[in-house]
Amino acid sequence: MTLDERYWQPRTLAPIPTLADLREQVLRRSERRCPKWKFRLGPELILQLQPKPSVVIAEVARTYGVRQHVLDFQGCAVFGPDLTAAVFSAGGLDGVPSFSFRL
Repeated sequence: MTLDERYWQPRTLAPIPTLADLREQVLRRSERRCPKWKFRLGPELILQLQPKPSVVIAEVARTYGVRQHVLDFQGCAVFGPDLTAAVFSAGGLDGVPSFSFRL
């Protein structure tokens, strides 16, 4: 298995108590990249959630230690039998309403 294949394998995460903590874990990994997180909330309910920067911090400010704070989230939830993360791939969400919220 190459490094790239290992990187993309699904992993089980320890429970994260709040979305603020999730946001901090995302930012610890990368302040520039905002990945889409996929969760199974129940046997027939899956959720995709992506943190969004509220204000983009300039590169100069980053050199002085200013951190990008992500306060906005976007996502969608899908309900149905036998769902996998593949439903979130390109074209799989036609007609599925999305949502956004701010912490």
